[in-house]
Amino acid sequence: MENSTPSLPLNRTEARRGTRIPCEIPVTLVNLDPLHPFSESCQILLVNLKGCAARSTRPVEIGAAVELQGLPTRTVTAQVVTCISLGEYEKIWLLGMGAA
Repeated sequence: MENSTPSLPLNRTEARRGTRIPCEIPVTLVNLDPLHPFSESCQILLVNLKGCAARSTRPVEIGAAVELQGLPTRTVTAQVVTCISLGEYEKIWLLGMGAA
């Protein structure tokens, strides 16, 4: 009888599936939370099949639903999965976003 339980990745490299493609795509990031709405320009820096990373001038709460407007093909709804400050004195954050 075959084991139907999927094997766990042995290391982080195995866990990351798909190629990250560097890019510079200007978009408008719109927070879809009606209690904390905002819209701002940001830049997508990396993309893959599961999401993207973007540079922002403000932090965004992890779990927030956002919309990326101005992409070449369509508007995309995503969920923020990481928000990392790029320095104590910098006003720049790196946002990791995945499919909502």
